[in-house]
Amino acid sequence: DRVAHARSRGAVFGAGLWTAGASICVFATFALFQGRFYQPETLAAAAGALVSGALLTPLVVLVASRLLQPLFGYVTGVRLLELASFNHPLLKDLIVQAPGTYHHGIVCGALVEAAAREIGANPLLARVGAYYHDIGKGKNPVFFGENRRGENRHDALAPAVSAKIIRRHVEDGVEVARKGGLPRPIIDFIEQHHGTRLIGYFFHKAREEAQKRGEPPPDEAEYRYPGPKPQSRELALVMIGDMVVATARSVDEPSLPRLSRLVAHAIQQIATDGQLDECDITLRDLAAIERSFASTLLDLSGARPEPPSEDRLPLRVLTPEPQAKLAGK
Repeated sequence: DRVAHARSRGAVFGAGLWTAGASICVFATFALFQGRFYQPETLAAAAGALVSGALLTPLVVLVASRLLQPLFGYVTGVRLLELASFNHPLLKDLIVQAPGTYHHGIVCGALVEAAAREIGANPLLARVGAYYHDIGKGKNPVFFGENRRGENRHDALAPAVSAKIIRRHVEDGVEVARKGGLPRPIIDFIEQHHGTRLIGYFFHKAREEAQKRGEPPPDEAEYRYPGPKPQSRELALVMIGDMVVATARSVDEPSLPRLSRLVAHAIQQIATDGQLDECDITLRDLAAIERSFASTLLDLSGARPEPPSEDRLPLRVLTPEPQAKLAGK
């Protein structure tokens, strides 16, 4: 268990040291009962157990895990911590190419990490997945709202073209991730964080334009992401967090009730669209996510939660009692 949940290479060597200590105790116990406690072979066996357990075994584990992770689609805690470093080349590129997207990912990571703890999911995996889920936007950053400065490039494009550009960031992200050597579990966040959701703004715009021209409505499939839908709770968290962070930017005066309504609306939209049908998330999880997201957003906004007005007690102004009344006491 110490190795499976290790968050550093030092923890792996620490587990090896515990193994070596246990082996030495076993050797010493048998040697004591056999009357060979001080024999050279006993000391040699203890030394071998120390070297093997504290040095060789951890080295084999670290090398083997590095080689076998891509083969079995598994990622260790040590590898996740490496990917969580802001000095990772892909994140350093993203902050230069698309600083708004970079900040969006960091905020999303804070949200999903706290919520993952609440529902018993993997907080580190969720946070790292949030950091990288939008790296594909680095190829065309100006077409995404968080990076836009000045004119909106989509104003000069047809809705179908805009939707294609928006959809493309998923494919671009997968391509960048593979070239950058990201493990399969992180690539899943890139592929699945939109599921098969509708790119609603451009779909409705295209439908309105078609109605004005008397043409048939556009094909909804052309305005949906390719999927797949989220397959785990961590992936569902990032999908919800991605939408919540994007919409929370429009909240002028954040408060806990207002943010709770915003998060609840996002969850309802995603669930109603069937995006959570293929993961093992429960209604209890969604309620915990709503509370956690709203609380974390409030903390990040710097606003102070205020109790409802009906719960506030009226202020009492204390005035000195008249001297005559005091004298009569």
